Amino acid sequence: MKGSDPLDGGLKWGRRRFLNLAAAGAGTATFLNHCRSTRSPSVLRSSMGFELEEATVTQLQEAMRSGRFSSGSITQIYLDRIRELDRRGPALRSIIEVNPDAVSEAGRLDDERREGHVRGPLHGIPVVLKDNIDSADRMTTTAGSLALQGSIAVRDSQVASRLREAGAVLLAKANLSEWATFRSTRSSSGWSGRGGQCRNPYDLSRNPCGSSSGSAVSVSANGGPAWKRDLLNGDPSGGGSSGPAARAGYPNITVPAGNVRGLPIGISFFGRAWSEPRLLRIAYAFEQSAHARLVPGFREGIL
Repeated sequence: MKGSDPLDGGLKWGRRRFLNLAAAGAGTATFLNHCRSTRSPSVLRSSMGFELEEATVTQLQEAMRSGRFSSGSITQIYLDRIRELDRRGPALRSIIEVNPDAVSEAGRLDDERREGHVRGPLHGIPVVLKDNIDSADRMTTTAGSLALQGSIAVRDSQVASRLREAGAVLLAKANLSEWATFRSTRSSSGWSGRGGQCRNPYDLSRNPCGSSSGSAVSVSANGGPAWKRDLLNGDPSGGGSSGPAARAGYPNITVPAGNVRGLPIGISFFGRAWSEPRLLRIAYAFEQSAHARLVPGFREGIL
């Protein structure tokens, strides 16, 4: 991590569960808590004893309501976990940089809660954005490329804006295949000039797959049950969602979420092991609510 990133260390974010539809913007991938594998890789074993192991969004909200935790303390716990596993230990390299203002942002949200104002189910919850989603803060948005190092977005993307409005804490930017795999036809999944090679948490020698591999790896490095805490936004596509899901052990389904300038986009839901029935219900409910599926159309070409 470079520039404004105060961390020298690494990641551990467990399988985070369902990203909360309220703030999921078009083109975001919603990550749930990952499965509990029958294998017990060292990366996952090292996560045992983590204070917020497999905590759900609902559980974190209850912990904040009861005063057991604050958004500030939860945010710091995850920053410490990133330091532990992402650059140290197994060096998963799933996070490119963290938000140096994350703890102070969480503190402001704690102040709102004390004043009786809770924006919704994401209030005070740490969220990670893929490094090709603009956020107008001190984090850069570079698609993993050294060519864009130091680039600060002038305004929030719709995704980041809606997350902030919902009270989420933008915690970090996830590694990815540089330029979302458009850098080269022979690119390595999960490698970027800024973030280095993201590693598969189940077998550090294996390919994590997909341009969103940093998002998937940061989720799957946690091991255990339940609706999860840190939520990751990726840009869903074949390799961007289904590939990392398969390598990280997640069921995955992508459904239409609208279009941008005539181009269709989708939203991907990820779940822990054996959660397919629940994912199907969630995806179906989203489809029925969004009505985003369009009849295919064809435009006249030059031929």
